[in-house]
Amino acid sequence: MLGLVVFTQLRAVRNTDIAILPALPYLGWFGVTHGIHELLVMLATGGGNQALISSVSIFLLVFSFVMLGMFGHRAMQAAGIYIPAYLPIILVALFVMVPFVTGSPDALHLEVAARYFLGLTGGIAAGAALLVNRSLLAQEFSEPIGKYVVLGAVGLFGYALLTGVFVPASVIFPSNLLNAGGFMDVIRLPVQLFQAITAIVIAWSIWRISEVFNIEAFRASDRLEGVLTEDRNVIKILQKAIAEEPSRIRGVKSDSRYVSATDNAEVGGDFFDIFPVKDEKVGILIGDVSGKGIGATRLTLVVRHTIRALAYEHNDPAVLLTKANKVVCERCRTGDFVTSLLIVVDPKSLEMRTSSAGHHFPIMINEQESFSVPLSTSMALGAIPTTAYVADARQLPGGTSLLLYTDGVIEARRKSEMFGIDKLIDVGHRHANHSGTPVPAGAILDEVLSFTGGRLNDDAAILTFSLDQAINGDSALYTAGIG
Repeated sequence: MLGLVVFTQLRAVRNTDIAILPALPYLGWFGVTHGIHELLVMLATGGGNQALISSVSIFLLVFSFVMLGMFGHRAMQAAGIYIPAYLPIILVALFVMVPFVTGSPDALHLEVAARYFLGLTGGIAAGAALLVNRSLLAQEFSEPIGKYVVLGAVGLFGYALLTGVFVPASVIFPSNLLNAGGFMDVIRLPVQLFQAITAIVIAWSIWRISEVFNIEAFRASDRLEGVLTEDRNVIKILQKAIAEEPSRIRGVKSDSRYVSATDNAEVGGDFFDIFPVKDEKVGILIGDVSGKGIGATRLTLVVRHTIRALAYEHNDPAVLLTKANKVVCERCRTGDFVTSLLIVVDPKSLEMRTSSAGHHFPIMINEQESFSVPLSTSMALGAIPTTAYVADARQLPGGTSLLLYTDGVIEARRKSEMFGIDKLIDVGHRHANHSGTPVPAGAILDEVLSFTGGRLNDDAAILTFSLDQAINGDSALYTAGIG
């Protein structure tokens, strides 16, 4: 009964941090193996292979007492009380030696020694362990639990005395004077009846304790779900601000899409932005923060707004990433990092300078060809504070679109097949109209979702842009400002 209670009632709290919880399976195994031992004792009276039944019965008895002692040992540790390892070793040694010293190493005397040195001590240790955990459990749980702990401890003490004192009569002292037979003569009832009663008390107490554990676990789960729901709402609001349409700057046309992973309740850290840069240039930024949740969203905001602020004083993307990296290293936790690709375009000269912090290369799409632009690349932001980033320069031909993306796009899967960079280049070229407008990001995302059957394993962000050739060279590039 005790084993059934432990192994069935505590499933709801098996992943919680209740200090005594790891010790309870030992109590469960004690109940299971001791119950089987008692069953074998009853079977032994009905005939059969007595030697085999006796050997198995003694083994189970010893094993059950060891489990009871282990429960006491682990439960004491949970309360911050450490029992020296040599004490259990001494008790086991006495259990083994005493029958041989008395010259009677048979099943009866092994049972008596086991009850004295393992059962009695194990039961007392288990009861004491419950008592020392009482105040800790009472502080941890709002439901009343102390009285059940005390009742369980009393049951264990009683079981220890009944099992470890009133043993079968033998030549081992003091079983020759105080034993189960003498108990029967005085009380007129078998000691096994009282052992069964104490076992029921222990099982009922553990059942009520486990009920309190489960009630508190469910309440904690509800509270956690409420906190997570609130966090998700906050994150989604922040993410909506992050993934909103980039700033509209005169002379720059763009299109973008962002979609969260299908099976992920947390929001990721993919982001993109278009913003003015010193000397009437334009910055195009895309990135991916490691991790999920509010920490990733917060780091996304740090990167975006740091680079935006620095862009009023610097127009070199390598300088911008180098300075932003120092800020990220100071602000982020160890192990967090941000892959980023920053492009600074001069709409007058059509020069494009690009710096990569471990991000995927951009795809250049024009009427003649579409290809991934090879770049020098460095460590992600947040990895090493002394990283010095470099920039590559090239011309952006008229009528050309640039396609920027995060790894959720090319790593989208259909079974074992990934969408991949080659397919992305092909899709981008196929949807380009080569009229000076950017490739439609929505059409690309639709093809990715069609490939995967509508499911994504990671967040995906797509940003496309091109320059409006009609106003190239216009000195009033920023008269419209930021929309």
